[in-house]
Formats: sequence, C-alpha cells, structure tokens
Amino acid sequence: MKKLCFLVLIMSAVAYSCSDKSKPSFPEKGQYNFTGITFTNDLGQKLSDDPTDWNFSDKWDSYESSLFLNMGTSTSCPFPENMSVTFFPNPSATYGSVLNIQYPLETVFEYRIVDSYLDTLKTGTVTGEGRQTQITLKLDSLPGLKDTVIRMYYRFITPLNCEFRGHGDILIGKR
Repeated sequence: MKKLCFLVLIMSAVAYSCSDKSKPSFPEKGQYNFTGITFTNDLGQKLSDDPTDWNFSDKWDSYESSLFLNMGTSTSCPFPENMSVTFFPNPSATYGSVLNIQYPLETVFEYRIVDSYLDTLKTGTVTGEGRQTQITLKLDSLPGLKDTVIRMYYRFITPLNCEFRGHGDILIGKR
C-alpha cells in the first residue's frame, strides 16, 4: 500500500512539472469584467456610448499586452487625423457584424477577440495601402457565448512605429 501511495505521489509530481505554466491563469471567471458596451444599430449609428470603448489610448497590463507579439513601439505619438474603428451592430447579429476601420497609408491593424479569461477566440491582421476596410465577423457562431460580453483588443501601428491601442466590448447575440 505504501508503494502504491508513493507511486501516485511521484506520478502527480511528474505530471505537475510537465504542465504548461507559460499561459497566465486567472483564479475565477470575471477576472476581466467586460461590461458597458457601446450600442450601435445596423447602420453603425451609436445608440448609447461606453466612453472606454473604441478609442486609441488604452493602457494594457502585461496579460493584455501578451495577446500581441512585438510590443515596444512608441505609444506617445501625435494622433493621425484619419484613423477610426467602429463595430456594428452591437449587440452582434446572427448574420454578422461589421468591423469598419479607417487608417493612414501603410498602417497595420491587428485585433484579438477574447473571453473574460483572455482566451483568444478570433484574431486578424489588416495590412495594405490604408484608407478604409470592412470585415464581417460572425461572432454568434462562437460556441457557448450567447448573451455574453466578449472583448476585442486592437492596435494600429503606423509607418513611424507609433502604436495606438484600444478595445471594444461586444455583446453576443442578444438582439
């Protein structure tokens, strides 16, 4: 019996030492509490506003920053006049929602859509000449998230290596 207990103890220690500790873990759901969405209609018009959503001056903690590679660009640059991001409709629609971005020439736009544990649900990168791009996102098809608020973290990186960060909260499928 002692040998069996010792064997179980050794196997547990080996399993623990081989587990993946590189990803941050959060003690409970809601560590990141996503609330207060900006409600928009099917045309992109704001119906109500959350002033923390869809801006360009976020300060991210280390977990949020780890969603993106190659951090370290300057975040204290003059704001380009022709840069914007909108998401509509919000709450999201079963036929898809539109992410509309405007950005200067040769700017890179990256986004990560995550749950409250910061587990990545969807990612994307837009590069090109700039101007305006629309991306249709079918978020209602994400399993187990109906009536849940998720978050899109995004950043714009300009040719001068200036970075503008933001986020927007999205309510899944409650229309």
